[in-house]
Amino acid sequence: MRIAFISLSSCNGCQVSFLTLVPWLQENGVEIVAEPFIDGRWSGERVDLAIVEGSVFNEEHVRILKEVRRNADKILALGTCAVYGGIQGILRLTLSGGEAATDPDAPRPVTPRPVSEVIDVDALLPRCPPPHRMLAGVIAGLLGIGGEPERLTGLSVCSQCRRKMKPIKELRFRVDFDPAEVDPDTCFLSQGIICLGPVTVGGCGAHCTGRIPCAGCAGPALDLVLMRGLRPVDKLAHVVSALSGRSYEEALEALEQALHGYLAHTFTSSSSLMLSKPRARIIEYVRR
Repeated sequence: MRIAFISLSSCNGCQVSFLTLVPWLQENGVEIVAEPFIDGRWSGERVDLAIVEGSVFNEEHVRILKEVRRNADKILALGTCAVYGGIQGILRLTLSGGEAATDPDAPRPVTPRPVSEVIDVDALLPRCPPPHRMLAGVIAGLLGIGGEPERLTGLSVCSQCRRKMKPIKELRFRVDFDPAEVDPDTCFLSQGIICLGPVTVGGCGAHCTGRIPCAGCAGPALDLVLMRGLRPVDKLAHVVSALSGRSYEEALEALEQALHGYLAHTFTSSSSLMLSKPRARIIEYVRR
């Protein structure tokens, strides 16, 4: 069995997660024919599985992906950049294709987008980066070497967070805060601090929330994927309403004043899935 790892526009964090699995893959008879950190770029040979990290930013990326689809039996879009466009995808909202080009010899830019908006893929694994144990399970399932492909959990980051939710006393929220003034055992939202844990897919272990609020890097929770009319801020408002005893409308107004809309989409703003949500207003907020 042969694997190729292809990197587009990314921080290479998903690639680092993949590299931790190299000994395990070799023990299972898997040949890695291309990996940028090890032996350079993929040259187009036939592979059983192509793993693609990063989002699409130029015509060269589009060409590479189409070649990958022709020559790979299966394709895994790995990480939030590949699945939802990632944090750099915000350029989709602020620049035209021509504005993004600075080097005349560079590949012609295209509208930033996730991998799955260019080619069909066989599996999607968001998170930034996905834990190596989770990635191992997906690869094993796709190659038939044991295990089952990871399924998108219906649980949010809150399900793994060790902080306790408590009643919200006042509907006033902020993004910036002094760590010295934060109770380390209490939910950030309960303390009036914006946290995207309720609207972010779980499975990461919620390690970040031991120190800082969730920024949503894993991508949207399953209900936000399945329900086109549900925005992240809508779901947050339901949580805040339950914790505060105030109406949903009051909670939504307080959150929108603090959240500035686009902050709930930092990692997904080039995803058509999120842009197509009614009243998404991502572009409106970003261009203020």
